[in-house]
Amino acid sequence: MLFPSIPQNEFSRLAILHALNILDTSPVIRFDCITRFAAEKLAVPICLNTFIDSDRQRFKSAWEIEPTEFSRDIPICAHAICETTINHALGEL
Repeated sequence: MLFPSIPQNEFSRLAILHALNILDTSPVIRFDCITRFAAEKLAVPICLNTFIDSDRQRFKSAWEIEPTEFSRDIPICAHAICETTINHALGEL
């Protein structure tokens, strides 16, 4: 298995994520609406709205799957945050 690397902006990315105070909070209906909308528009059976912390991927909202979390080493989303375009966009926040 190919484990994701750590993005260059990891420190600032995590600082922004933690400043949002969104991890480990109760479900938010707005996130559920966005997730359901994306699932319906993309015609996909499963859709997730996730946040990647230093060691885990937390499902903030899920469509047709029980919300939970995974280790950061497992999901493909951890690979996605290492992409240059995403890192560039986060650097502008």
